[in-house]
Amino acid sequence: MRKVILISLLVLALVGCTQSKPKNISDSHYFGLKVLEIADSVLDFDSPAGDAHSKLDALSKQSGLDEVEFRHANHLNNSQVEHRTLFLAYAISRLQYDGNTYGDVLASRNSLAKVLGKKER
Repeated sequence: MRKVILISLLVLALVGCTQSKPKNISDSHYFGLKVLEIADSVLDFDSPAGDAHSKLDALSKQSGLDEVEFRHANHLNNSQVEHRTLFLAYAISRLQYDGNTYGDVLASRNSLAKVLGKKER
């Protein structure tokens, strides 16, 4: 349980990647797109859940979401992205540790994709 809380806090810290972020999207939206890429690699069996979990940790540690973004006009959408990202990270974590199913990861992935305006699988 402690590890799940730690992961949750790290994912909520959100955002930042090695590639530069386009200027026309929010940090949380960009982070959500990166999380989708990681989830897709798990669902395509290109990356084991443990590796995906490590990538999610590294991604969330690279930088934090600026509190000012919560006062942005897209606050509700940013909040939805962050919540869906958290659920997806949790589903991937459970896949690694206690036998969560790929169907659960897919459902969480599709929920995030819908909020981001991306195609569901």
